[in-house]
Amino acid sequence: MKKRIGILYPFTGKTFGGSHVSVINMIKKLDNKLFHPIVFLHKKGRILEVLKKEKIEFIYDKNIDLVKSNNFIQFFIFSLKNYFKIKKVFKANEIDIVHSNDGLIHATWNIPTILNFKKFIWHIRSRDDSRRLSIYAFFASKILSISKFCKEGITRAFSHKVKVVKNFFSEIKENKINGSNKFKTISFVANYKSQKRPELFFEIINKLNYKKNNLKFNVFGSFLINEKKNLLNLVSSKKTRKKIIFKGHKFPIDSHINNSDIILCLGEREGFGRVVIESMLNKVLIIATNEGGHKEIIQNKKNGILVDSKNINKFVSEIKHYLDKKIERNKIIDNAFKFAKKNYIIENKVKVIEDIYQKLI
Repeated sequence: MKKRIGILYPFTGKTFGGSHVSVINMIKKLDNKLFHPIVFLHKKGRILEVLKKEKIEFIYDKNIDLVKSNNFIQFFIFSLKNYFKIKKVFKANEIDIVHSNDGLIHATWNIPTILNFKKFIWHIRSRDDSRRLSIYAFFASKILSISKFCKEGITRAFSHKVKVVKNFFSEIKENKINGSNKFKTISFVANYKSQKRPELFFEIINKLNYKKNNLKFNVFGSFLINEKKNLLNLVSSKKTRKKIIFKGHKFPIDSHINNSDIILCLGEREGFGRVVIESMLNKVLIIATNEGGHKEIIQNKKNGILVDSKNINKFVSEIKHYLDKKIERNKIIDNAFKFAKKNYIIENKVKVIEDIYQKLI
């Protein structure tokens, strides 16, 4: 019997976000007769419990040092230090391909993988225009990009290696919850990162004097106590602050957001915008910043709303408009659901990834 192709997905392990969800959804779709996927964790964190729950095989090993410096000399020194440790992991688990999904992992696993004569896939999930990209691209066997926006950061000399592939999503099984007419819910989904701009969400709340005064706000993601405190200080009204609920990290997210009326996606230079598609599939109106990967998904006023990232007043006015105009809101929601289901569920086949793996071996 032909040996299954061994694929290793290394992660730092400490955080859990959209890239982890995408990889988990992809692994669950792979043909287990042809592929042997294993997740590698450098540290223990939320993802470890998720992998156990999803019954996905993983390795935890804190002894392989993460490359944290952008210095080229340090990059190569750490690569050589990790070479034999990584070689041991490859041999013990019969790994053929390393599929990398974030910057620290690219830097840590890139050179040792190539020196061990294994294939290295660099999966770009955020836009980065730094010069180190040329090194990653040079030593990558294949480059995958989650959007055209991210692909544009790669120099043309390596364009032959790059393929734009869609993120993977699960079919939504739960029916949308019909919320009470008493409240309208506006949600924000992201961990505390400057790129995601949670501060903007709270600044919008502070300016959102909705006439019916029946709003509540859900915040999904990992936030420390001091981060929550700093964000709440951006809202002047004590009464409004009581309507803001930090829900914590949720996976899967669907059953937690499908009773929202509007979800705001406020990131700058987003490589893709996983929350955008999740909102569409859960029949929630998405209002997003008009930049990055968002523009590749959203057609303004057709399947979502795009707003200039610096225009707080426009965000406020659009929220008020679509809270009041239920027919308009539902038309956009219906269009968005059909678009997302067609492009990211029905026609988004994992065979695209499987073919890439098989051609590399």
